[in-house]
Amino acid sequence: GVVASVPIFRAPDLGYSGTVSVDAIVNAIRDHALIGIDTAGLSNVVVTRATRTIPGTDIENLIARTLSARFDLGDSKDITVNLGHDMRSIYVDPLAVGEPRVAHIDYDTRSTRFDAMIEIPAGSAKRSVLRLTGRAFSTVEVVTIGRTIDRGNIIRDADLVMERRPRSEVG
Repeated sequence: GVVASVPIFRAPDLGYSGTVSVDAIVNAIRDHALIGIDTAGLSNVVVTRATRTIPGTDIENLIARTLSARFDLGDSKDITVNLGHDMRSIYVDPLAVGEPRVAHIDYDTRSTRFDAMIEIPAGSAKRSVLRLTGRAFSTVEVVTIGRTIDRGNIIRDADLVMERRPRSEVG
């Protein structure tokens, strides 16, 4: 009816669910002159807010591609981005158009530290800004020995392991 568009509870954050007791809903709608609601024996209502998920790895890859292009660090697949914490997925409005993009990035080649401003789509042509800092460095795949080998022992194929190491360590 006429009060169908009147909000009575705050929606959960993007990508999350919230539970509201039916008693709380009935009490909240009484103020809007809605009475005689049949609850059909329900005790709780679970609301899940729709979202579009941007994986944290996509943000890290975006930073690596940008550093590769702007600071000549080599191929982006060979750049390790370390934010000092696990980059969680970012939830955006499902109607948000576009992909994240780097609005600004600074990089110090000596310390390998970066400071980036990432624009995230927020819906209806809006964008929110996420500031990220961390370290990024070029890596190279090298052969290492995966176990302790005593003097005089023979190194076998099974002892060799491929690892990514900072290019500055390898030379």
